[in-house]
Amino acid sequence: MTYANSNAKLKIVGGSMAGQVLDPTGIKALATLPSPISCGPRSSAILVTPATRNRHRAAGAGAQLARVLKSSLRRRADAA
Repeated sequence: MTYANSNAKLKIVGGSMAGQVLDPTGIKALATLPSPISCGPRSSAILVTPATRNRHRAAGAGAQLARVLKSSLRRRADAA
């Protein structure tokens, strides 16, 4: 659309994509979508972030359990 906006003689009246007819409004909407190349890193970050958060939570819970067990073992050793 940048070329179309800078060239006054060019007039887009319609188009098609995947067998669907697009009017000028549909073409403008399509032109404003981000490119697939720019969507790749975003979508992979969206997919990876929850897994990373869950991994950190699980590691934190495991570390907390280890501290509780270690403390319990120390108390038993001190009592004996």
